[in-house]
Amino acid sequence: MTKFWLDTLAEFIADFRLETLKPATVEQTRYVILDTIGAIVGGAAEPEMQALTTRLTVSPVGEASVMGTGKTAVSAAAAFLNGTAGTFLEMDEGNRFAKGHPSIHALPAVWAMAEIKGLSGKAAMEALVLGYEVGARIGIAASLRPDMHPHGTWGTVGAAAAVAKLLGYDAARIRETINVASSLTLASSKRTMLEGGTVRNAYAGISNRMALMAI
Repeated sequence: MTKFWLDTLAEFIADFRLETLKPATVEQTRYVILDTIGAIVGGAAEPEMQALTTRLTVSPVGEASVMGTGKTAVSAAAAFLNGTAGTFLEMDEGNRFAKGHPSIHALPAVWAMAEIKGLSGKAAMEALVLGYEVGARIGIAASLRPDMHPHGTWGTVGAAAAVAKLLGYDAARIRETINVASSLTLASSKRTMLEGGTVRNAYAGISNRMALMAI
């Protein structure tokens, strides 16, 4: 009997180890992480982001860092703020084949969870590689309606897969996480972006927040 593709994917995620990658791929992953953090820190300085951060960092003791601000927030809010800030300046890395920006859709959720759980940089990098790979491949395979913006769609699944890996889920639990995450994606509007609506910057932030909800 042919194995269902989702089972194959979940098993791949559960079994993956960073050590199996070529050194050049690991080095490129470091560049992607640094590039994404730089985009987040730059975007966090924008007036609109500062106002949004003030609204969402009301807790005196947060769980995770809001990059570039010196503030903390509960994990879901931190993932949302960092994901939103990262697209604000249009400087985040992209993958043309994936029709979007896989890293900004996964790194904020991975970062927040790794921080609150006290997990290693290696574990976070391993998770991000998977989140990028899963998100990018879904993006490559997907055909969006012409009026849809790619942000906030497949990125939610990539981010959830990454966090599930970070937390050491087995294949069965990863499979269920992907099922939940695929039900929490946006049908984001390209028209809003073309009209200059800054809400478009929140699409990636919402993906990261929804990924944490799927866990």
